[in-house]
Amino acid sequence: DAVRKSREVIDKVLADGRTVYGINTGFGKFCRVVVSPAKLVVLQENLITSHSCGVGKPIDAVFRRDQTSVQNLSP
Repeated sequence: DAVRKSREVIDKVLADGRTVYGINTGFGKFCRVVVSPAKLVVLQENLITSHSCGVGKPIDAVFRRDQTSVQNLSP
């Protein structure tokens, strides 16, 4: 439920055309660069990629989703 509510906030920000740091802007020294709606998915994918690391074979997408769900539900 918390994830869904968070998503609703993000969707409203974008629908209202507001500019919010890290949602539709760059990060750090690029904070004043507004990212076009067409490139927002790439922005968020790059953020995740830049903060991730791993060893071995990639894990299954379903397992990843389930693990994320468990983490989000944990206090």
